[in-house]
Amino acid sequence: DVDASRGPLPGSINVNDLGVNIWQPAFKQINQIAVSGFFTLGGNPQADFARANYTLGDDIHWQVKNHNLAFGFHGEIAKVDVNNLFQQPGLFTFNANVTNNAVASFLLGYVQNFAQASGQFLDLRGKFFGFYAQDSWKLTRNLTLDYGLRYEPFIPWHEVQGRMGSFFPNLFASNTHSTVYPLAPAGLQFAGDAGFNRNGIPNIYSHFMPRVGFAWDIFGTGKTSLRGGAGDFYDSRLSSVFFNIYSNTSPFITNFNVSSVEGTQATNSVVMNFTNPYSNTGNANPFPASQPPPNTSAIPPQAFLTYDPYHSFKVPISYSWNLALEQQVTHSLLTRVAYVAGHSSHQWTPVELNSTLNADAVAQTDPNYNRRLYNIGCVSCFTQPITEANMGGNANYNSLQLSAEQRMRSGLTILANYTWSKAIDNTPYNQSSTAIASNNSYVLPIYEPNFKRLDHGPSDFNHAHVASISFVYQMPKVMQDAPSALRYVVNNWQVSGLFQTRSGDPLTILASSNNSSLSSQSRDRAMFIGGNPYGGSNCPVTAHCKNWLNSASFTPNPAPAAPSYTPNYGNVVKGSFVGPRYTDVDMSIARSFPFTESVSLQFRAEYFNLFNHTNFGDPNVTLNGTFGEITSTTPQNGAAANDPRIGQLSLKLNF
Repeated sequence: DVDASRGPLPGSINVNDLGVNIWQPAFKQINQIAVSGFFTLGGNPQADFARANYTLGDDIHWQVKNHNLAFGFHGEIAKVDVNNLFQQPGLFTFNANVTNNAVASFLLGYVQNFAQASGQFLDLRGKFFGFYAQDSWKLTRNLTLDYGLRYEPFIPWHEVQGRMGSFFPNLFASNTHSTVYPLAPAGLQFAGDAGFNRNGIPNIYSHFMPRVGFAWDIFGTGKTSLRGGAGDFYDSRLSSVFFNIYSNTSPFITNFNVSSVEGTQATNSVVMNFTNPYSNTGNANPFPASQPPPNTSAIPPQAFLTYDPYHSFKVPISYSWNLALEQQVTHSLLTRVAYVAGHSSHQWTPVELNSTLNADAVAQTDPNYNRRLYNIGCVSCFTQPITEANMGGNANYNSLQLSAEQRMRSGLTILANYTWSKAIDNTPYNQSSTAIASNNSYVLPIYEPNFKRLDHGPSDFNHAHVASISFVYQMPKVMQDAPSALRYVVNNWQVSGLFQTRSGDPLTILASSNNSSLSSQSRDRAMFIGGNPYGGSNCPVTAHCKNWLNSASFTPNPAPAAPSYTPNYGNVVKGSFVGPRYTDVDMSIARSFPFTESVSLQFRAEYFNLFNHTNFGDPNVTLNGTFGEITSTTPQNGAAANDPRIGQLSLKLNF
């Protein structure tokens, strides 16, 4: 069992101490006070996480003549319990609306957006089982065949309290409401409704995974070998976050989220006041709220998540295959050339079902123009996104891999590797990697033909060329006729190093306004209009800045205009451009000083990025005032900057 807690230290303040008149949890904390473009105060609210994993496994190996048989079982029972004060302290956002300055809005108490909720609660239980049988069969003296079969049933995580739901368009069309939560909009079903799987998706018992491989000593000399293998692998252990889609939303918690409305005059404006944000929104203050809420509680306008309502659930599966030729050139030099590839299907992708209808869907004169698909024929049914956990993502990887290894010769060992590869997929650019989330879908709405076409491109991790060379050199003994003390100091040193380089990250150019297409996907791309996309002159003369992308080659996607109002989503395909390459040299020198047979002191001097080579981060890819500029050494989606030269000295006593 592993229990963990998160949150601020006791003794903090909350917004009540700042004069804000809203309910607050007993544990004092500030969740978020954000002033757009200036600062954000607060942090994650207090939360407790309890995790446990119980495992039973066994393997049996049986040698029968020239067969090496193996059988095994692996089983797990797991739990994930979450008690999170999610949004209980409240989130406040201030921007430049009303005052034209976000700080002025903050000082005057003009809140642009306010959100508060009763928490996030989750009690998941998981079961995982796997069985396998395999055989390594030595067919001849120089040929071995490996083959086997693995079986893993898919059993989805189970939410103990029944916090699970999904959306069904056919039930929306027939105006069918949940019997468990009758005030939920038509089309939503929850655990307890007739015919609804309380786990959201079904168990699957048909997952058999064959594998095969071989090793062939071609000439029987032990110097030339051909190896290959292939297999398929189901991802039966889907992350538990895939099953918490209703843990922090109504009807399982109470939540409130409203934005100020700045009208053309005071009479049609609603601007929330920091002191009492509920006072002028026209909504009753629901807090403190009982948990869980009664099943007759109103459900506010909010985003919903759902499993695929059109197709049966598919578990992600990957197919891998490889073929490698190895040749011993000399007694100490080994070379290898290999083809390594893979394909994956049924990768999870967030797909927006409730896009806004633009002129590609209905005529501009149609009363449903500029309305969300499932907010038609009803009053404020689904005014926010409905994001589907779609299992339609596909990916491919192909690579040529070359390597050479010079084993110890004259004290020197060298290993060199080069990979030429391409990874490509059709998943949305920069989608969340840990959960299904709104505003993470494809550029084009689902009513467009081939709506994935702008997201079929290089994977985020694609680097066409990757090379590395490493070495270890045991320096020869010198000064043999020198005094023993001097020989003791200057001999037995070891030098090692690593050189590595790779192509730059794939870059995707985003529009300056993410919804010019009026689809509510919030994923619009820029327009590439030709010319050299690299270079440019955006950087100010005095700035610490490097030009990388040429703004003259791109333009914003235009907003729909009369008479046709045809939407434009941009034309840049995911990963069409490439960022700066990465190159690094690391070196170390080490020496062990023995004191006795079993005790020695090791000294090491290490340098990372020995030549202090600047590895630039990626440029700004949003088409705004700093587009194309590199202003840091942090790559896109990177957690930390690329290192400058770092040197360190260390001593280690071995005994």
